[in-house]
Amino acid sequence: MRLFLKLFFTFFLTFTILLSTFLYFSNKSINSELENNILSELKSKTSILCLINYQKTFDPLLHQKILEISKQAGMRITIIETNGKVLDDSFLEKERVEQMDNHKNRPEVIEATTSAKEEGISFRKSETMKQEMFYYAKFCKDKNIIIRVAYPSDYIENLSKIFKKENISLYFFLISLIFIVSLFFAKKISSQIIKLDLVAEELGKENQNILFPEFKEPTMSKLSGIIYKIYNTMKDKNIKLKYEQEKLNLIFSILEQGMILLEKDNTVVKFNSKVEKYLNINIKEKCNFFDSISNNYELLEFFDILNSSTDKILKKLLDKRIFEIYLKFIGDQKLIVFYDITEREQYIGFKHQLIENISHELKTPISTIMGYAETLIDNPNIKKEIQNNFLNGIYKNSKVMIEIIDDIIEIHKLETLGKIRENIEEFSIDDILNELKDYYLNCSKQINFTTKISKINIIDYHLLSVMKNLIDNAVKYSEGNTIDVEISRENEESIVRVSDEGPIIPKNERERIFERFYTVSKSRNKDKSGSGLGLSIVKHIANLYKGEVKLYTNSKRGNTFEVSFKI
Repeated sequence: MRLFLKLFFTFFLTFTILLSTFLYFSNKSINSELENNILSELKSKTSILCLINYQKTFDPLLHQKILEISKQAGMRITIIETNGKVLDDSFLEKERVEQMDNHKNRPEVIEATTSAKEEGISFRKSETMKQEMFYYAKFCKDKNIIIRVAYPSDYIENLSKIFKKENISLYFFLISLIFIVSLFFAKKISSQIIKLDLVAEELGKENQNILFPEFKEPTMSKLSGIIYKIYNTMKDKNIKLKYEQEKLNLIFSILEQGMILLEKDNTVVKFNSKVEKYLNINIKEKCNFFDSISNNYELLEFFDILNSSTDKILKKLLDKRIFEIYLKFIGDQKLIVFYDITEREQYIGFKHQLIENISHELKTPISTIMGYAETLIDNPNIKKEIQNNFLNGIYKNSKVMIEIIDDIIEIHKLETLGKIRENIEEFSIDDILNELKDYYLNCSKQINFTTKISKINIIDYHLLSVMKNLIDNAVKYSEGNTIDVEISRENEESIVRVSDEGPIIPKNERERIFERFYTVSKSRNKDKSGSGLGLSIVKHIANLYKGEVKLYTNSKRGNTFEVSFKI
């Protein structure tokens, strides 16, 4: 309905305006033609009047003749001398004619006596008749008089009204005709367009099955056919494009690398969640990438790579992580690929550090063993007591080497494992406690075991490794005589706590003690030192069970290590 009204008013108003404009100018043209016809009529009658012989005084017979002509023609006739004196007037009697003002300064008279055509025209109010008149004056040179004829304005206006009335009747007739024609064409065209509009609406909704209407009108039928072909072509292309888009989205989503595809002007075309995670920003498609990082100077400096015009590979450090970035130009687009190589770089660093630490840790016992062995070889007759001391030293340092190697193997296994692959079954804690009590039977310190649960859901050798490393750590470094060991269940987590009696580990070293080969022997006990791998093993085992290790000061002014297991 809305389209029909729009079309109707468009047709109706357009043709109405054209018709009104045409009739307006037509009316002006008719009025102009009317004036020309009246003027022509006045000229012809004046030419006839110029043939009459006139006297220089008022002539009653001539006056009667002029009066008859005036009545028949409906116009005023005035005879004027060249000096402006009025000799006769068809609208006045003799007495009034003689009283008339001199007409020498009348516009039409002046023009008739001065112009080359010897005629003058004027439309003005008559001072004698007191009404608007249309004047025409002709200078009859051979008779040396001026003949002036005039029509009252009423005469011209009446003629104009007659034409105007006819024009108005014609106008309303044509307006009615335009109204009917506009209705017809608006209905015919809107019905066709509405059909196409319904098709366009369905296309906009991306409906797969659209019924195209049939048109009787050849042009609309041809247009509908073209749209149908375009629709089918676009439908096929959309299916292919959708498939390619899904494939691209799948590739982007499953890749471990962060990827972002940009237009030449850095507008985002495609990206995956890895990029947002790596850069810790929110990215939007079809937006300029730099709008997402405009407030981050580090990222702006980081992405200076985008100003390059050639492919590049480089390493960048961002938020304590190391990235290898590949910039590849694909036509007018830029593909940026982020490889998080932090772990690889850390592994290389760890490997170098491990070799260095192993060399350092093994160097002391090996040097000691070699010293004792060389002394025994060089002095075969050494006293039995000294010889036994040297042999005990060799045995003790060999045992230290074995412990270091075992710890290295253990931590390597834990790092390689990544996650627990075994089926975990509950087992009795008493078995672990009995084994520990036997192991520390001759320990120099008193170890108190407290259990608040009877079974635990952890691989037995992992729990044993955690408890032995923590107890060994306390035995080696604690200056007190008592070590408390507790196993409990809190907030759906299994907890192991091992507490000693000090000295307290400084706060600035509480994070570092879980690093490989790091010890705090200077702050706790100068005479006893381990390999520095025990607490690192404890932390790795806790991480396998999605737990953590905490260290805090207890009520005895000692240290408490708390290990949680979430499985």
